Amino acid sequence: MKQKKTEVFRRTAVVAHFNKTLMKPITIGLIIIVIILTGCFLKDSSPTNSNYELDSLDYVVISSAIEQYFFHPNTLSHRFQSSFDSLAGIDRAIKREDIKMLLIEDSTINYLDSVSQYVHREHNVIDGSDSSLTEKIVEVNQNRFKIDNSKITTFETRLISNNEIRTLLDSIIYYGADKLYKKYPTAFGIISCSKPAFNTNKDRAIIYLSFYNDPDSGHGDFLWLKKVDSKWIVYDLVFLWVS
Repeated sequence: MKQKKTEVFRRTAVVAHFNKTLMKPITIGLIIIVIILTGCFLKDSSPTNSNYELDSLDYVVISSAIEQYFFHPNTLSHRFQSSFDSLAGIDRAIKREDIKMLLIEDSTINYLDSVSQYVHREHNVIDGSDSSLTEKIVEVNQNRFKIDNSKITTFETRLISNNEIRTLLDSIIYYGADKLYKKYPTAFGIISCSKPAFNTNKDRAIIYLSFYNDPDSGHGDFLWLKKVDSKWIVYDLVFLWVS
């Protein structure tokens, strides 16, 4: 009887030791998972520091870029083939009266991993002096920034979330647009934009814009702007993709 009790006690001790040994890595693993999830949450949370917000100059450039992005197509080739100094006459360009409302994604994009050599090469035809500015757009768009569409002054805009875009367009490849225009019948399409990047003197900027109208009408573009007097003028555009 005493031998049986001793054996039971020994087995209990072994099980307790095994559980203790097993629980240690499990506990450590759970702690690591919590740390990772907390880090992801903090990364995805909307930042509160003012350094992570779009400022008034950002909105001036965004507004100017969107307006000139949608000038009448007949002015497009003249606008981007003109000499740099002549662009101050851009006021004569034909503005779009047919655009009643644009949907704009409610935060900036942040999937710019690099600027391709193609973009650099095409832009160098117009101006090869600002390659460092071109690369800076990647640096400033590591995070997403909430957009306040009331500060976009050139067209009437309405915010739309990325989740709603994917729901209304049926998939991540934006196939079909019937549901989109049933809900937003006056919308001309969806615009998405990056945070602008600026040179040191804050008189030049680069921004990325993309536009979706339907599955056969979409494009993404880099736009370079220069401050001429008090206006921001687009002086170059490079198509990155088109559908």
